[in-house]
Amino acid sequence: GISRAQKSLFGGGKEVAMRECEDTVRKEAANRGIELSIVRCGKLKGGGPGREGSDFGLSKVYYDGLFEMEEAMVTQAYDKFTLGGKSCFLGDPIDPGNTFMQLANKGTFEPKLDESSRIVTAGSVVAAALYDKPVEFTVSSSKGMEPPDMGEWKDILSNLATYKKS
Repeated sequence: GISRAQKSLFGGGKEVAMRECEDTVRKEAANRGIELSIVRCGKLKGGGPGREGSDFGLSKVYYDGLFEMEEAMVTQAYDKFTLGGKSCFLGDPIDPGNTFMQLANKGTFEPKLDESSRIVTAGSVVAAALYDKPVEFTVSSSKGMEPPDMGEWKDILSNLATYKKS
């Protein structure tokens, strides 16, 4: 995860920069007595309306701006079938996929631990802001036809589990 990021011969600079930024925000919040929730996500996918008549995500104009066919098809499928909120984990347990794996998974809408739906991630940030105490968690993608509503998010945040590698 970002909190464990280190530079190496093969990269890691972007993750180290994110960790340093997170450390700065955490320090400034503590100095000012502000409670802080941290929501981490993987590589963002999707973001449009999904199905006709849905009231989540951006408008159809978002899809119209995707000129590369594979990206457009994956984005639209992601917004129909990968909107679940069941893959949320306490803390920062998921390591970002390396560049080669991200390229290999570019054309799939199957849920991956190091990927997140833009729609689900946005909902998780709102839920964390409304939650009754600070929370730190990671949002990964999971199958689902609709994103969690705020009641479901409250249950998800109340029951965050530690990720166990299988």
